Amino acid sequence: MQLNALIKNAVLVSCLVLSVGCSKEDNNSTPPKQNKVVNLVLEEENGLNNIGTKIPFNVDDIKKQLTGYVITEEKSECEEGMCNYINIGYNKNIPVVIEGAGGAYHTIKVGSYDVIPRVQGRIGDSFDGFIFSTDEAVYKEYCKPGMETYSGTIICLTRTADRSKTTHISHVFAGEYNGPDGELPPLDKVQNFKIVSTLWQKK
Repeated sequence: MQLNALIKNAVLVSCLVLSVGCSKEDNNSTPPKQNKVVNLVLEEENGLNNIGTKIPFNVDDIKKQLTGYVITEEKSECEEGMCNYINIGYNKNIPVVIEGAGGAYHTIKVGSYDVIPRVQGRIGDSFDGFIFSTDEAVYKEYCKPGMETYSGTIICLTRTADRSKTTHISHVFAGEYNGPDGELPPLDKVQNFKIVSTLWQKK
């Protein structure tokens, strides 16, 4: 009798430690289904996972395309009147903000290293590693001063895998410089600027 009691107690303790039920109902239970988080990839011709090109600009269609993310929408005044901003995030991070108006895309702003751009450069990379960092003419061809919300930054087109200049994707570089707004800083003053965000813009 003592042996049987010890065996029963051992089974009970095992059930509690493993946090699984030993009843028939527990054995038949299944864990809740979780959506797989898709990788976020930014491409010159396709936007963000086809968002910007093939996916309509509305929050419901974007939610279907990007499973596993927290996606919210808000509205605010902009140059076009009223713009929609769709935030794509996880936990408390919002690595992507999509801006549009009237059902059309304007800009996809990427602010996280977790998003993979299929072009040269990524969040945190230094200005001095790019083709436009050593030649004044190339610098002016690729880059322009940031305006309005991007004041104090420089915005530069970059290159694709085949070394051609991008049309839709540009990097936003920021760093220490006290010059006037609306003008490109001297080339020697921006060598240590870093990429703080990447933009995909509808043309």
